[in-house]
Amino acid sequence: MISFDFVMKKIVFYLLLFFVSVANAQNWKDVGGGIRGNDPFNTEVNTLFSDSINSFLYAGGFFDSAGQVSSHNIAQWDGVNWHSMNGGLNFLVEAITVCNNVVYAGGENNKVWKWSGFGWSSLPAFNSGSEIRALGVWNGELYAGGSFTYQNGHFLRGIAKWNGVSWDSLSSGTYTDFSSFSEVESITEYQGNLVVGGLFWNAGGVSAYNIAMWDGTNWSSFGAGMSGSSNQFGDAAFALLQMEIICTQEVNFLLQEVLMYMELQNGTE
Repeated sequence: MISFDFVMKKIVFYLLLFFVSVANAQNWKDVGGGIRGNDPFNTEVNTLFSDSINSFLYAGGFFDSAGQVSSHNIAQWDGVNWHSMNGGLNFLVEAITVCNNVVYAGGENNKVWKWSGFGWSSLPAFNSGSEIRALGVWNGELYAGGSFTYQNGHFLRGIAKWNGVSWDSLSSGTYTDFSSFSEVESITEYQGNLVVGGLFWNAGGVSAYNIAMWDGTNWSSFGAGMSGSSNQFGDAAFALLQMEIICTQEVNFLLQEVLMYMELQNGTE
């Protein structure tokens, strides 16, 4: 009969094996000296964008240098070295994308900025005090999301499309029930449609809590949308972490040994 001591030794062995395998699988590597700021407690990378066509990585946030290169709040990594993009931008960068081989950036500023390869120029500004939280590309066109509500007297409400000359609205945009305020914080493509997420309750007159889909003409919701407290999101994340751990091979071995021992014990009672 398998002894309790034997099972416990096996448990310890598999736990050690599990933690060693995790440690080996998670070796971090320095990226060209990293991102630094004059104030280390107020330095951050808020967004990363991988340009797979040109093999560049763009980092945006609040910083003063990338590696040994002085570059404020945005920098380009070519796989070996960091490059300053004409000194960078003078605001916290929160969104970066590439559309038709052109780099665009936005953040705590009411404009989207365009990189020519040599310098920066801005697209028409949104209302004063607004910010750009997200940038994305759909059907080869540039989309911006943020806390803006209008541009040049034209209501846009959180999401807008760049037509090459000016910003276009997407129907009546996104908004809450209490006011025209909304904040689009993420943009992506899903099953051929444009999907946005953020802080809003309606999209184009359709009830859509914090996530909505645009097909080029109309908005639609994703079921009941997203709602809940931060604690609920934390509980969900913790549950997913537990599931991931339990599904590892080493822990499965551990559970098998425990179950075998329990069965043997029950059989002797």
